Amino acid sequence: MNSTNVITSNLQGPYSLNDLIFNKFCKDTKFSGIYMWGVKFNSAYYPIYVGKAENICERIFQHISSFTGGEYIIPEETTLIDPDRNISNLVFEYCNHGNLSHGLLYYPNGYFDFFNSPNNKINQTLQFVKDNFFTCWKITPNYSLNASIEEGNLAYAIGVKKLISSRYGVKNGNNHFINDFLELKIQ
Repeated sequence: MNSTNVITSNLQGPYSLNDLIFNKFCKDTKFSGIYMWGVKFNSAYYPIYVGKAENICERIFQHISSFTGGEYIIPEETTLIDPDRNISNLVFEYCNHGNLSHGLLYYPNGYFDFFNSPNNKINQTLQFVKDNFFTCWKITPNYSLNASIEEGNLAYAIGVKKLISSRYGVKNGNNHFINDFLELKIQ
């Protein structure tokens, strides 16, 4: 493997985009479980998404395409690497006032305005995410029964307000499965 190594026997990754290419992960690499992705900056990991999937590699590919294609909110680069970030508040402000507040560059509203945006910070942030991207995952042996619970546990352990998705409703307080994720220097 490249410069990143498997942290434990259970946690796969963290992987950069180059690692995913080097290790020939593709949409046909099929395993199920929970995953997170975000940016690594100054040796710290800043997750911005936690999810579950029956095909993790395919789902991560979809996230990269959706994020760079304007289907997700785009926080400012400084917001992404702020350990105290509160992305939920940025979304709440936009939804209630219709204005992009400091910290939020783009909100997907269903128009084709993303590619014609005069805001150069969007492209800078997208490049920053590509250059500093990381992902890691754990294969869930009993995906259908455990994935939603473990996804919720991981999201709550990281801090739901730090993530660009906030639909995590399941949590049981048993963090045993996610402890390997938490060994990363998560901010």
